[in-house]
Amino acid sequence: MLSARRSQARRICCKRGDIALRLFGDAMNDLVDRILTAYQLTRAQDGELVADSRRKITGYIESLAAAGQRDAKQLTVYGLAYLKELHEGRDPRFTGC
Repeated sequence: MLSARRSQARRICCKRGDIALRLFGDAMNDLVDRILTAYQLTRAQDGELVADSRRKITGYIESLAAAGQRDAKQLTVYGLAYLKELHEGRDPRFTGC
């Protein structure tokens, strides 16, 4: 019984995520381009690193969109923070407490 409920919950969650990504659609590419361009203004990257960053940031933004985040400005801020932490490490001023 519990297994069937979990399975149904996963299907619903996945369907919501798929719908969210379809609704977000082509704007995703524009948003990822904007994030990468802004990040490259502060730190130069070679082509291979840009491709890897694009893949990772796309997955991150897709997960935020699937969770219901739709504000492009806020997604840009989250994306820039994600790239900064990914390439430069955690900010030592913040301990996570």
